[in-house]
Amino acid sequence: MQIKIAVLLVVCALCALAPRSLSASGKENKREDKSKELTNQAIIKFNQDDCKGARADSSKAIEADPAYVNAYLVRAMAEHCKNDNTAAMNDIAKAIQINPGFAMSYATRGGIEDETNDRDNAMKDYDKAIEIDPKAGLALIGRARLQFQLGNLDQAMADFDRGLSLNGELTSRYGPELAPAYYRSAKEKIAKGDLDGGIAILSRAIYLSPNYIEAYSARADALKAKGDVMGANEDLSRVVALQ
Repeated sequence: MQIKIAVLLVVCALCALAPRSLSASGKENKREDKSKELTNQAIIKFNQDDCKGARADSSKAIEADPAYVNAYLVRAMAEHCKNDNTAAMNDIAKAIQINPGFAMSYATRGGIEDETNDRDNAMKDYDKAIEIDPKAGLALIGRARLQFQLGNLDQAMADFDRGLSLNGELTSRYGPELAPAYYRSAKEKIAKGDLDGGIAILSRAIYLSPNYIEAYSARADALKAKGDVMGANEDLSRVVALQ
């Protein structure tokens, strides 16, 4: 199974920690610290493709602090990695029960639903995550991928641009996957006579995917149509170099 957006949701989970109540006692904070430590260990094992070890460590994290939301999310991803999606969804449901206002829980569930072709529910969960936290960059990128799959190019580009503005380090990972949405949108603009608009979007596609031969070729054609022979030749030279 190819785990795409969901992997990054787990990796970044600790960057968006679900806060415990400010009234938490010292004993509760100690339990949470232990759970965080075990959850970190689980993430390391998960990123090493040790899903069994990740599940074991995240289970220990839950035992240490049953209220620590991220432990449930990491275990859910470990279960998803082992194709146990029923258990994964149960863990995410528990995380939502503990803290209904934590956007990462909905985004993680949306990622699993997306990867298992449950698009309707994935869209609902991405929407919910973004409603809770408009700066939920990973949810925006997940929704962009889904919008592109559904053929909603403008929405896909809008979400992707917003997501990258919040988490630019994901450009290299998801840029090549989403670049075709920009390419198709640019081709539509060019077909309608909007050369400048098409060239601008093709340039964005090339930024996202620097080896995108079709984008260079299409931009060369558009530049040539505008009379920019030098620019067109530069793009055609790039095409030759990439072939």
